[in-house]
Amino acid sequence: MEDGQNERISKTFQHLKLPQIEVLHIEDEYLDAGLKVILKDKIN
Repeated sequence: MEDGQNERISKTFQHLKLPQIEVLHIEDEYLDAGLKVILKDKIN
């Protein structure tokens, strides 16, 4: 997750009491290619 996505989630769901979201800053090269596709589909 990137910082911008964290902000988007917080703004979109500001009416809900959500737990704090931590951005881990994991570089893309460490993520499995199939996982990247799944995450991009779910996020966008």
